[in-house]
Amino acid sequence: MSDPVFYMQEIGKPTTQPVKNLEADFPGMKYVSCKGLSTKGKPRIYSEVFPESNGSNYYIPDTPTVDTTDIEFVFAFIGVNRRDTFDNFYNYVLGKKILYWDTIRKRQAEIILSDKVEPSSDYLHGNSPYILATFKFTNINGLTTIKN
Repeated sequence: MSDPVFYMQEIGKPTTQPVKNLEADFPGMKYVSCKGLSTKGKPRIYSEVFPESNGSNYYIPDTPTVDTTDIEFVFAFIGVNRRDTFDNFYNYVLGKKILYWDTIRKRQAEIILSDKVEPSSDYLHGNSPYILATFKFTNINGLTTIKN
């Protein structure tokens, strides 16, 4: 089995931008974890309650839709240029609609950065300094799709 690869691509502009292999295109950046990629959004259903009747009336649309969900990635930035790589990645995802996918789950999600990012203090692992940072994104479709 080959090593997992993590990708992002800016979308939604007049032209789609080139694919970024996160660990190759941002030297010293390492994927640590992802939480929420498999979460499905809450279904959007309209309901009414009338005082003169028991229960509720529900409207379920012909095409179901769901609310957005949250995805959190933790990345490590390792080495002498760790802060520059952190800044470069932050600037890459800031204010952009991004398509994320990886070779592990083979799922994709359209995401936008939705919260502040506070890198940790510097840590040492052997002689390699590193920082950790959690990036919180909103999955704008509230679900993932298969990535072939």
